[in-house]
Amino acid sequence: MATKTETLELFRQYLFENSNNQIPGQSVERLTRIRAAFTHWCEFPMKTEKEIVDFIISQGISKSMAYYDLELIKVLLGNVKNASKEWHRYRLIVMAEESYKTAKDKKDAKAMAMVMDKYGKYTQLHIPDHQAIPYDEIVNQPFEPTEDPSPLGLKPDPDIETKIRKMKEKYADEIDKNIEDVEFTEILGHDQTDD
Repeated sequence: MATKTETLELFRQYLFENSNNQIPGQSVERLTRIRAAFTHWCEFPMKTEKEIVDFIISQGISKSMAYYDLELIKVLLGNVKNASKEWHRYRLIVMAEESYKTAKDKKDAKAMAMVMDKYGKYTQLHIPDHQAIPYDEIVNQPFEPTEDPSPLGLKPDPDIETKIRKMKEKYADEIDKNIEDVEFTEILGHDQTDD
């Protein structure tokens, strides 16, 4: 019996190819089931995982096996919402390889160049791989605290200190009214018992 990793690699290789003669009999049935569930999910992308499991069960499969299939589908296809696009990319690459082989067999250099151009465009080989951000080279902005509002485009208020003092006096009584004393109880831990 194939391991989970072997099954995954086998299905990854033959998911979109009609190569059933290279796959063990029991795996052919499962691959067919997974293809059907994938197509169904692409056709109805708003369906939940439970609904996809129900779809697999409707093909005469046990609930536990349906969940195994669902797990495999999710690993193989990644984000299901992007699965359709991934499938089209895969198909494009396969067709480009076939076109290149045909052009090479006919010794048509112009057609070979066109295929390679399209292949490079759609696989985005010209875009460099994601580079790590050099956080150690980022320099902090030099900010200095100030009471002067002029850097914000505001005019300084020459009487600001008086206004601050008046506001404190105005609200000091209100603040004092809302403050209440409470008894402090020290909690030493959950093992402490009441006396």
